[in-house]
Amino acid sequence: MEEKASHITPSNANFRQEVLECEQPVLVLFKSVWSGLSGIMESRLVNLAIRYTGKIKTYKLDLHDDARLAEEYLVLTAPTLLVFKHGELVDRLTGLVSETVLATKLDALLG
Repeated sequence: MEEKASHITPSNANFRQEVLECEQPVLVLFKSVWSGLSGIMESRLVNLAIRYTGKIKTYKLDLHDDARLAEEYLVLTAPTLLVFKHGELVDRLTGLVSETVLATKLDALLG
């Protein structure tokens, strides 16, 4: 049976459980409806979630709706991708990043 990519969206209330206490690496995309680049990064994140099913988790948060988390992690612009491993923030990518670069970083993280 094929595993499905994670689509649970962490909220301020469950961020610790869904992201910080997760055994797998977690990619958290802060996006915004007013940012065209956010839509492109969201598509790339979906592709990575499928490619790395069972190895990583991915989440999408809105920069404005999840402002407390954005402020806590100093996210000032969308898109911003935060990479967590064992509860620690290990990488931050701002703006448009190619799927190849993201996959390379994930391979190194999982390696």
